[in-house]
Amino acid sequence: MVKNLSAGKAFLKGIAKDVLPWRSYRLFWLLYYRLILKNCHHRQMVALSKGNPGHYLDASPSDIRSESKNILFMLHWYELGGAESYALHCMKAAKAAGHRIFAVSTVHSDDADLSRFADYADEIVRFHTFGGGEVFYPYMLDFLKSRNIEIVHLHHSGVFYYFLPVIKASIPNIKIIDSNHIVEYKTGGFPEMSAYYAPYIDVHNVISKTLIQYMRSASIKKHDEIPSDLFYLTYLSNLSGNEIRQCRYKKKKEVRILFYGRYEHQKQPYLFLDVIKALNALPSRKRSGVVFKGVMVGDGTLRASMEKRALSSGIRPFIEINGRIDGKNEVYEQADMLLITSMNEGLTLTAYEATRYGLPVISSDVGAQAEFLSDVSLVQIWNNDPVRHYVAAVLEMIVERTAQKAVTYCQEKLNEFSRYDAKPERLLRMYEV
Repeated sequence: MVKNLSAGKAFLKGIAKDVLPWRSYRLFWLLYYRLILKNCHHRQMVALSKGNPGHYLDASPSDIRSESKNILFMLHWYELGGAESYALHCMKAAKAAGHRIFAVSTVHSDDADLSRFADYADEIVRFHTFGGGEVFYPYMLDFLKSRNIEIVHLHHSGVFYYFLPVIKASIPNIKIIDSNHIVEYKTGGFPEMSAYYAPYIDVHNVISKTLIQYMRSASIKKHDEIPSDLFYLTYLSNLSGNEIRQCRYKKKKEVRILFYGRYEHQKQPYLFLDVIKALNALPSRKRSGVVFKGVMVGDGTLRASMEKRALSSGIRPFIEINGRIDGKNEVYEQADMLLITSMNEGLTLTAYEATRYGLPVISSDVGAQAEFLSDVSLVQIWNNDPVRHYVAAVLEMIVERTAQKAVTYCQEKLNEFSRYDAKPERLLRMYEV
């Protein structure tokens, strides 16, 4: 149905643009939304929502319990990366507290983890399957008013930022919470947008102190500096579990180095392969008989090219390339250390997780990684020949005493971060109106 709807939309758009003047063209799209898309959206919700979505559509303020709030989560997509895992954690906490949860995603995706979000949402929407930019504002304004939304929690929803001024003007009392994770190098990404639209945001939720510094600096260039009391820090360290194990690294003849993440350019999985190749080519390695085995776990657009590269470079015997594995115990149990080769990060969940499992972590010194990792774990990738620097870090880390110190340092950081972590009771404070 969605495929046919998209084709019909394109056909109608072409006709309308050719024959209608500009004002009539805008009116045409408003009517298109009212008469067609809204009906299609309702039918889609019957299939996706838990319960009867019509109940919320017709609800008046008197129908809603005073102790609960209607909270809309605006999401990038329904796929569990770090930001989406945090969004799901927030939804779970709000749902358990008795709030009504609504979710809307705005970016095209297969939405592989849609069912996980549907477990906690009373109504869940994939906007990209039936609407585009032309109808986002009238659709969203109708959605916010008809569901009596009191709080909007943004999790990387770019299109929603653009309409924040008119949404705030239309519904002045609505509370806007914006969660940010990572600064993009070229544009600044979502934190830059958040700084730009700061006058319309009530709470800036960040996962590192580094982000606070960046966003306050960015906001000065656009308007007044964001007041420090509008920031709410939630380290995601508790999302990695509660148990903390002792350092598990022991010197042995096979060192298993883990890559755990998406096979995408941001994560630089090809750099991981180069590091494994360089380690096994060392003359000292051949004399000692130590083998460095790369274990890759994840999914993404570069997976097939990783297979080809491993074969063509002659290191296939030293590499295991796996798809996605949801059981984290299974992943970390087979590793001796975690290697993060990303060109950009926020503060990675995998670093927290590996630390809890007693694994030493080596990471590119990007984003806020330095807030958690010690100097011995950080690699400057913008120097010439980053592979050489990763190799040096691995060779230093395979000394048991160094690995023990690195793990102990990070585990002490976990205890320090617990004061500001994302416990449900801390998250719920954001939803106080």
